[in-house]
Amino acid sequence: MKRMRSPWESATLNFMSLIAAFIWVLIRSGTGMLNEPETGVRAALAWPMNQGDDWSAFISDSPIGLLLFRALGLDSVKSWVVFHSMAVVIAILVLCLWAFIVSPVASRWRSARLLLLTPFAAILLAWIGSYDPFTVIAISLLLFALTSGKRSLEIAGGLVLGFQHFEHGLIALCALFVVWIALMRHGPEFTDRFWILWTSLGLLVGKGILLFIQVSNSGSSSGRSQWVNSFIGEWTITAINTDPLLLWSLFAGAWGLVIWIFMDQTSSRNRLFLFIAFALGSLATVLSGDRPRVFVLVTLAALAYATVTYSTRQSEVATRNRIVEPLMWLAPPLVFWTADVANNRVIDSLTSLIHFISSQPIP
Repeated sequence: MKRMRSPWESATLNFMSLIAAFIWVLIRSGTGMLNEPETGVRAALAWPMNQGDDWSAFISDSPIGLLLFRALGLDSVKSWVVFHSMAVVIAILVLCLWAFIVSPVASRWRSARLLLLTPFAAILLAWIGSYDPFTVIAISLLLFALTSGKRSLEIAGGLVLGFQHFEHGLIALCALFVVWIALMRHGPEFTDRFWILWTSLGLLVGKGILLFIQVSNSGSSSGRSQWVNSFIGEWTITAINTDPLLLWSLFAGAWGLVIWIFMDQTSSRNRLFLFIAFALGSLATVLSGDRPRVFVLVTLAALAYATVTYSTRQSEVATRNRIVEPLMWLAPPLVFWTADVANNRVIDSLTSLIHFISSQPIP
């Protein structure tokens, strides 16, 4: 007779599987460092003043990481890289914690593990030094606010996201809203049915605060729009040249989960809403040169909601799907830098990052 595991043994095995998933994500995707960390340090120390160059103006439009960096008294390139490496780990933990908490007991560990295996972790690891971890943390806080059902928290969550990255936040909210409509029957409960209004209000207030601070101190309201306008033609050509691989990279192994969720819907209306969410992410990708980074970030809240829904459904249905999770473990996400795959030399990238940090002088 097969011995039943005790709750402690089951929890230990599930925890170890989550650790194994994180290690595997790190091994299969590697790490990468965003170019010009010196520019990031200068932008942080000068914010909200605009340093004048395009890249500094661009990253200054997403200021939470810059403000935290300066508030901690950091001022060196080494501390910049270490700080953002830690931010990546925290961002991954916070989002997976949301999936764990909102899932039913039977599917908590699976939800966190599957979400970890989606491309978002690989994107964060491939762009260490960017503002993306703080955008992910803002998205996670918004999801926590939505599951709380408190309007004050919903407004605050929208405000933080709008202050950090209004453009990503706007599309992320729209994608989450249509996915929530499609999957609310089995997905995490948002008790406030009008949450989209309050979070949108917070998003606008957050962007308004950022614009007011920027205009008051530097006379420039945005560096991001100038960047987009300069390169949109080049980005479109690159997207066409890399189209098949780009399509795969949008979800990587999570395509299996996405397709299962889509096919599980019995209503054409729900399938249409899911397609709209995909179209919104695709539109953002067309307008961006960072692929699949932008798609992954603007659809992250929606994909997190869908992942928890899938995990919950797998606990409810009589016959579980045995293909999706193995596919998510085995299929590596692809991260592009222009037309090149940036995470195809995982050992070299990791050792280069460690060597760079260790070679920097101690401030």
